[in-house]
Amino acid sequence: MVTVNIGMLHYVLDHVYGAFVHRTKISPPFFSRGWGGTKLDLLERLIKQLFPEVEGQNWPPTLVQPIWTTVWETKTACLREGVFRTPCDEQILSALPPECHNARVAFLSPKLVPPEKMACVVHLAGTGDHTFERRLRLGGPLLKENIATMVLESPFYGKRRPMLQRGAKLLCVSDLLLLGRATIEEARSLLYWLDTEEGYGKMGVCGLSMGGVHAAMVGSLHPSPVATLPFLSPHSAVVAFCEGILKHATAWEALREDLAVQKGAMTLEEVRERLRHVLSLTDVTRFPIPKNPNACIFVAATDDGYIPKHSVLELQRAWPGSEVRWVTGGHVSSFLLHNGEFRKAIVDGLNRLQWKESSLMSRMDSLDLQIRRQTLELGIIARLCRKLLYVVPAFEVDSSMPLEHGFQYLEGDVLFITLNSSASCHYTLGEVRIKSWIKPVLICTRFSCAAPGLLGPVRLLLPGSPTGKDILATAKEDCHMLVASSSLLGLSRR
Repeated sequence: MVTVNIGMLHYVLDHVYGAFVHRTKISPPFFSRGWGGTKLDLLERLIKQLFPEVEGQNWPPTLVQPIWTTVWETKTACLREGVFRTPCDEQILSALPPECHNARVAFLSPKLVPPEKMACVVHLAGTGDHTFERRLRLGGPLLKENIATMVLESPFYGKRRPMLQRGAKLLCVSDLLLLGRATIEEARSLLYWLDTEEGYGKMGVCGLSMGGVHAAMVGSLHPSPVATLPFLSPHSAVVAFCEGILKHATAWEALREDLAVQKGAMTLEEVRERLRHVLSLTDVTRFPIPKNPNACIFVAATDDGYIPKHSVLELQRAWPGSEVRWVTGGHVSSFLLHNGEFRKAIVDGLNRLQWKESSLMSRMDSLDLQIRRQTLELGIIARLCRKLLYVVPAFEVDSSMPLEHGFQYLEGDVLFITLNSSASCHYTLGEVRIKSWIKPVLICTRFSCAAPGLLGPVRLLLPGSPTGKDILATAKEDCHMLVASSSLLGLSRR
């Protein structure tokens, strides 16, 4: 009777797959155009700057403002795609190919829960992951756990792939460092946007393989606790390109010839040592320990032909309190078969974080004080200008639901819309319909206490105006007043 070692089969599968993809003529090897010349020298200097001498000096990152397009929307969830300029500094930007300058992101989020009661995880791309689909499939089932998924398209991948690059095979060693540095900066800026602009209560960052290395770096550099979730990832790119299967996919001769131009004839072993030295810049054990290492969970495969066990354990030792979970399989089979374990790690990592106090709460409190101070002054303006002024919050409120938990009343020429939000349920302002037009009135929003459910735009719908057209006034960011000709006497809810 023949005994089959299942673990060995997984390991062999990795090597068969690697031989088929990397050692045939299907695609060129990695780094077929050498080291990258002066770009490599620049990147070696800049990557060292990721380690701040003073804690927090590299924070905050550049705040990005994605331009969003809705892909699809249901009653419970929404998928949007956004585009933004990469926040990298001018030196990195000049080294990046033009195709990489604009970043793309997909954002899958629940609709029925306010952000401060939700979590969001940024998913970073593994080697060869050119689209959003695989990571959206990983994050999609987490919607029922009130976990949103943000998927970043990596530089050099997908629509950001340089014209001369085939597939995922980067042309130069410098491209690998550029990809990593730009991904880190973009992911940090997206986390900052999720925190300050959207007000998410918890955040995390995850990735598979190469994406896991980048996720570990981003989690390490974040100034506050985030769930850090590297899946099937080494502690350094050295392991992948100098020890694992990808060493067979590296253009060693091209690297030797390029290096020989600068330093004369070199042996292949000397070239490998040079690559180890350069890629040691990606060693995550050199990065700071995350603010909450207990929320860091590594998921590794028992028989991974790409990532040896010692690499995973090395990072765990460097981050005391972090956890390693083992799944049975190799790199390829685990990638295909263990999405459930990856999702569980995401949920568990986020559960080890404390809910943060929403920045929207303080914004609402300060807004209430501003409105109270401005009410008298604006009321006088309304009378003088004979115009209808809408004073609306600088943040946005979900307009898809009616006004169920608020009330309105007239006080002189000022219409107050007050939200009673002492309970824990989701309150929304919705639409206010104006029935008739008689005199100028200032519309003012006032909040009786903290209202955690304010999510989408405030909408004031004025049908049958003197111009014969409906007026739809919508609050925009940093906009406190909208002006429309007309006046009103009463209102009704819809």
